[in-house]
Amino acid sequence: MNNNNLKLFKNWMDWRSNRFNLSNYNTLELKQLCLDIGLDEREFQIKGHEIRFANRSNLAFLKMNLNKHV
Repeated sequence: MNNNNLKLFKNWMDWRSNRFNLSNYNTLELKQLCLDIGLDEREFQIKGHEIRFANRSNLAFLKMNLNKHV
């Protein structure tokens, strides 16, 4: 496993407490929303029906903007 994949996997595991279920949302729309609200792609990861954030404030920011944009 290369260092980049290892870092992404470690982040995915470490960010478990800052997760949000996407089963009721379009993944591409939520990714774009995250980018539109100013998050960097290094601050969140989407896999399957789940998005995880590097910190709770980013998760909260997504939730605050979710109903306005999606």
